[in-house]
Amino acid sequence: VTRNEKSLKKIPGVQDASVNFALGSALVTYDEHLVTEQILHQAVVENGYAVGAPIRKGHEHMDDSATAA
Repeated sequence: VTRNEKSLKKIPGVQDASVNFALGSALVTYDEHLVTEQILHQAVVENGYAVGAPIRKGHEHMDDSATAA
């Protein structure tokens, strides 16, 4: 969980990231002009997790299903 949060927060344009392993989700606040969902997904995949389809909650938020690969 901490590893995914740190990886996401290091991406330029990400303001905040919160990962909930129990729910298999991540809430990421980011600037859509600086970062894409694909970049966010890649950061999680590089940590060994699979990423499901995003559920949008506004222009600045994204929930992703994250489960161990």
